[in-house]
Amino acid sequence: MSPYNPVAIDNITLELNANELRCIIGPVGCGKTALLQTIAGELPPCEGVINKRCTSLAYASQDPWIMNGTVRENILMGKMFQSEWYNRVLAACGLDVDILNFSNGDKTIVGDRGIQCSGGQRARIGLARALYRDSDVLLLDDPLSAVDSKVGRLIYYSAILGLGVERGKCVILATHQHQFIGDTKCVLMDKGRVTCVGSYSSCVQASNGMITAALQTEREEVTVESNLNAGESKLQNVHAPDDQNEVPQPSENDKDEQFQDDHR
Repeated sequence: MSPYNPVAIDNITLELNANELRCIIGPVGCGKTALLQTIAGELPPCEGVINKRCTSLAYASQDPWIMNGTVRENILMGKMFQSEWYNRVLAACGLDVDILNFSNGDKTIVGDRGIQCSGGQRARIGLARALYRDSDVLLLDDPLSAVDSKVGRLIYYSAILGLGVERGKCVILATHQHQFIGDTKCVLMDKGRVTCVGSYSSCVQASNGMITAALQTEREEVTVESNLNAGESKLQNVHAPDDQNEVPQPSENDKDEQFQDDHR
């Protein structure tokens, strides 16, 4: 491989089993996404092979593709609608609450690339799509990064563990959100290579401070983003009516002032 096209990941050997959660951790740009894409078959390996002893695989990318259709259509993606399983998936992803607030429930049109949805809603629609397929292997690329800690906890325990691992799935989770994973078996990556495979604590120790520094940077970025979002939310609350098609009505004080102006 030329220096202009360096390999994304190199010299990696992993064995992943059913009924298991494996977390892929490491700093930004270490190769977590490339590893998931290689397992999914989206990024062909230059050398070596991937032996998949499974009949089905689902991949939830960090930036899921959302078509200009309804919420339900984006989750089903052509699969047969099964009400009970569908509702379980919605609840596990925390989408049931969001759907109650949508104008037409899960029949609401989300717009091209999901423009009508927040980043967290788009991420959860992508996760729900992967879960609904009920595949043997689930590849999840940081689905917790776009949600707050409360929703993240729900997703981790109800979706990733509840509908994934506890139902016999092999779940591979690439994540920067380490607060939920406890001492789960992890794969530590750095510069496209696996540097440690073991418990979370052993990976932290083997990282020589790399994980601690990365988490600190992540917390600072999240704090700044949260402050920006809070300010943006206040602006939206001040300037945007609940119904974009509804003309805001003047308050009683506005009417009094207008009456006085008209009679001066």
